[in-house]
Amino acid sequence: MASVRVTLLRPRTGDEEELLEALQQLDNYLGASAGLLMSMVLRDSGGAVGRMAVWESAATANGEAVTHHVLALRSRIQGLAEEVLVDNLLDAASGWATGVPVGAEPAA
Repeated sequence: MASVRVTLLRPRTGDEEELLEALQQLDNYLGASAGLLMSMVLRDSGGAVGRMAVWESAATANGEAVTHHVLALRSRIQGLAEEVLVDNLLDAASGWATGVPVGAEPAA
């Protein structure tokens, strides 16, 4: 069963861009991981930033989460956050994918 890790944070004042950059570094590092199906860094109009990643299983997600580099990046990310709004690993109950890369225009 697929699993989705969702992290949503409120940055400390003045650390918004650095937090976003750290999330992008984590996303880029994990991009080559076996078992990662998709991921993206997120930002809302209220100033919250975060990341979501879809994994083949909770085991693959948790296996990557405990590597030294990921632990160091997550520590940095949490240090730049005023508040951790969400940080969960969820089992996917259902879903679908179109095969269109995020941000790409659908084919006409």
